[in-house]
Amino acid sequence: MVCSREGERSVSKDGSGSENEIDYESDEEILVDNVKGKKDKRLRLSMADEVDNGLCLFKRLRKRSHKSCRLSRCNCPASITFRKDRTCTFFYVSQFITKHNHPLTRRKHKHFVRSNRAVKDHDIAQVMSLRNVSVGTARAYEYLVHQARGHEFVGFTERDLYNRVQREHSKLIMDGDAQASITWMKLKAIRDPNFFCIFSVDDTGRLANMFWRDGQSYDDYCTFGDVLIFDSTYKTNIYDKSLAVFVGTNNHRATVIFGCALLADEIEETYDWVLTAFLKSMNGQKPSSVITDSDEAMRNAVVNVIPEVKYRLCAWHVGRNVKSYLKDVDMKRDFFHLIFAGFTPAEWEVSWQYFVAMNNLEDNSWINGMYEKKDRWAEAFFREVFFGGIYSTQRCEGMHKNMKIGLGSCMRLYELLPRFEKTACHIRNGALYDDYRSDKFSAECKSHIRDMEEDSCIFSVDDPLLAGIHHE
Repeated sequence: MVCSREGERSVSKDGSGSENEIDYESDEEILVDNVKGKKDKRLRLSMADEVDNGLCLFKRLRKRSHKSCRLSRCNCPASITFRKDRTCTFFYVSQFITKHNHPLTRRKHKHFVRSNRAVKDHDIAQVMSLRNVSVGTARAYEYLVHQARGHEFVGFTERDLYNRVQREHSKLIMDGDAQASITWMKLKAIRDPNFFCIFSVDDTGRLANMFWRDGQSYDDYCTFGDVLIFDSTYKTNIYDKSLAVFVGTNNHRATVIFGCALLADEIEETYDWVLTAFLKSMNGQKPSSVITDSDEAMRNAVVNVIPEVKYRLCAWHVGRNVKSYLKDVDMKRDFFHLIFAGFTPAEWEVSWQYFVAMNNLEDNSWINGMYEKKDRWAEAFFREVFFGGIYSTQRCEGMHKNMKIGLGSCMRLYELLPRFEKTACHIRNGALYDDYRSDKFSAECKSHIRDMEEDSCIFSVDDPLLAGIHHE
């Protein structure tokens, strides 16, 4: 047994470092070919190269890092040696050197010594459980410190915990992240007979797009699938894949999830693929109306795949553009009135012409562009179409906000999928609670005419006033 600081760093003859390390003043890497005299900036000629039969032998060398590093080895002689006796019945100490050539570790630093640090199985199990409910590794470490009543009692550092979590993740994705995600989908299909999943690959055989929905989503769509809200978000995974969600509203005006997809990009062909996959999963049942944001590629895909559906732009996105292009307060108010007013198409046209003339907007390109697509955002053109009182994609935005609490741009797919499922379970639990309240409680009707409500309880069938009304 030797001291942890026994040994020393191998140095070259000049004391500058190891013999295989050569420092260069220039950062440029050059390979000299003695036959053709060409230069290649990928390799560097070593000063220690030897010449054999007139040919230069080249070495591929890495650029030496000039970052400073801390060395812990100082060739400490302290050690203890054990030997067996000749009869092999016991051990004896043959050498014991107690003198160290360095200061000993202070008592308050002992929890930093490597031999005293180890992430135990019950600690990593607790951390992985916390990560499953969107608690980060740093927060989980703070929780363990709180449990242990101090950093010195935890038994490992935060960096040790990060390394152990990474090793646990590596065990889950031995065959790759995409294969782990597909395996997760297969396990879902075993537990849920109505589970549906479809994916596509790119030209190199890598996972490109993936759509899935479970049996509860299918039941919800069959019941509440008249209005479909379709939106996508980004920065939810390490591959920059967009997360697209299909949602609607139920009889309590609460959000219900119809499906979800991971998309390689946001072009028209990709949206065509995911909409086709969505309709295939729902046995071809089409919605009567669709609401999306102002993405033109998404709108074209809806028109291509479901041409007979009534398409509507998100009123929130339209309103945001109004605030960007119109600076006058009165103009903004009048435009918002044109968005939501219950005009007939003819009345709306008259109001629009008056709005443009009063504000001298005849030459405004944005106003003219909005007029060309008036049937996508003005309430007057949706009078005979059922939208369930929904004007925007804010249900999707709210869902994205809930998911992004636990998601991030560094998250892999095998982590994203279970966390999305937990978000869906949270939303569905809220819908069950609404059902419970509607079954167990009845609405209490109140008005501002409290005196009349209180007097109404004194009337009876024998009251002369009521009898006279009944007789007439």
